[in-house]
Amino acid sequence: FLKKYKKNFILLIVIAIISNFLELISIFMLLPIFKSLSSSINLSSLVDLADLNFLNISSFNIQITLKMILIICFCIYLFKYIFLLFSNYFISRSLFSISTSNAQDLINIYFKKRYSEYSKVDRSQIIQNTINESANFAFHLLGSLLTIFSEALFIIILLLIFIIIKPTETIFLVSIVTILFLLYYFLIIKTFIKNYGVIRFKNDMARIKVLNNIIENYQQIKIYNQSVRFLEKFKSCNKIFNLMQAR
Repeated sequence: FLKKYKKNFILLIVIAIISNFLELISIFMLLPIFKSLSSSINLSSLVDLADLNFLNISSFNIQITLKMILIICFCIYLFKYIFLLFSNYFISRSLFSISTSNAQDLINIYFKKRYSEYSKVDRSQIIQNTINESANFAFHLLGSLLTIFSEALFIIILLLIFIIIKPTETIFLVSIVTILFLLYYFLIIKTFIKNYGVIRFKNDMARIKVLNNIIENYQQIKIYNQSVRFLEKFKSCNKIFNLMQAR
């Protein structure tokens, strides 16, 4: 699997790194302005706070300096916005490609089965695996892992900067937050995620079975006027799924 999508994963990681790099630059470009406004100091301190001596910016007029900083920030945010538009499109396209490829692989597996083996497989399960689970694997699992990787990379870079500035306080704070997060995960989140996955899978199977029955027996349902009963079955499955998500 990793070999098959190696190029996609490398590009996704590069996109995450570039996004974090742009995010850090945009934050640190705004820090001098925020610090100046919060401490109510004069505009001349922006030159020292920005630490832009390598551009000889200290020789410029203060108003020009402020305008330059704002223009640079605007350009960075504009470029980041455009970059995120294209990167989100590429990420969605890559995840969709993985989803459809997994669905095709599963279909090939089912085709390789003997008819005696295939006849024992529930058709609702085939639809569930090839459509729903392939999409869930790509968009929910891989998409979530990509988001976690991107956010974790951003936090690690910030922590490294803070450790250089104030190592003792940063390490102490990170230790406390890590312990609290692990306790929260193992005591609450882990069980919730497991139960959510099991309930979601069973509920999707139930909805697909109802839909299969409606499609296969549509004529009989209309003749015997059973549409309300099947509609209530489908509604009940959706209610269970909505209640599960509300939790």
